[in-house]
Amino acid sequence: MTFDDVIGHSPDMMALRMRLTRKALGLTQVSFAEGAGLKGNAIANYETGEKRPSVDSVAALRKKYRLSADWIFFGDPSTLPYELADKISKLLLATDRLD
Repeated sequence: MTFDDVIGHSPDMMALRMRLTRKALGLTQVSFAEGAGLKGNAIANYETGEKRPSVDSVAALRKKYRLSADWIFFGDPSTLPYELADKISKLLLATDRLD
């Protein structure tokens, strides 16, 4: 997989990007959520595609982890910090199974 494979605004693509981002940061769902001041189960809901992140949630993730709405909603990796983009790229290359 490459970044081209995670472009799009479907719930499945957003869920995949959330999972990739969290794994690249080396965090659990709960620690990822709580670090941004979100409820512990919020990330689980985003990673399954059950819910889409709200603008407020994206703002909290942006503030804590420097994630952009362009990355979360559409898959534009050019808006990510270089180190995080590199880690996500390596995850994409290493595996097609990210659970």
